[in-house]
Amino acid sequence: MTGNGANGLRAGRFWAALSFPVVAFFLQWLLWWMIQPFVWFLFYPAVFFSSRVGGIAGGLASTVLSTSLVLWFFMALAVAALRRLKKECHSRYA
Repeated sequence: MTGNGANGLRAGRFWAALSFPVVAFFLQWLLWWMIQPFVWFLFYPAVFFSSRVGGIAGGLASTVLSTSLVLWFFMALAVAALRRLKKECHSRYA
């Protein structure tokens, strides 16, 4: 029974570690208008805290999750904003 409890605690810490990037994602999504060019702004601390809580496995999984979220959501938004700005500059000065 004690081995099962230790595995449950380890699994709980792993899932708790993955909650940090999820919270960082929602906070950054809400505050995106203020921190727009800085796509990694809240994800660095999220990975640090995840590693502290979840150990090496939680930290690595948190890194993969954070990278995926940033590339899928925030990098696409930043690239779209840059393309729109470039298009506006070309139309203004052409």
